[in-house]
Amino acid sequence: VGRGRAQGQPGGTGEEAGATAAAPAPLTAVTTLPTVLQRAQPAYPQQLRDQGIEGQVVVELRIDTSGRVTAVKVLRGLHPLLDREALIAGRATRFAPARIGTQAVPVQIAYTFTFVLD
Repeated sequence: VGRGRAQGQPGGTGEEAGATAAAPAPLTAVTTLPTVLQRAQPAYPQQLRDQGIEGQVVVELRIDTSGRVTAVKVLRGLHPLLDREALIAGRATRFAPARIGTQAVPVQIAYTFTFVLD
């Protein structure tokens, strides 16, 4: 049985929203995408490693103008326990905010956590 590890990385999808100030900016308008400052690693439950369960969980992250994750949901799950760990890690990840020119803007991105056995 492998030790296992979990990793996260941003994806390239974003949802466009209405014209309210807190609505995410469309990624097509963003000149600087958010970049990870502090990556939270999800826990990889031993029972799932023992069962050989590995793969990816894709979550949607809403990132505000300070780079904090304000909302997270599972877009593509793998296993309820891994989905939960990805949600927890997604909430704890910190970013440099997205920008349009020099203005920080909120965005919504897909972010992938990969669970692999060593």
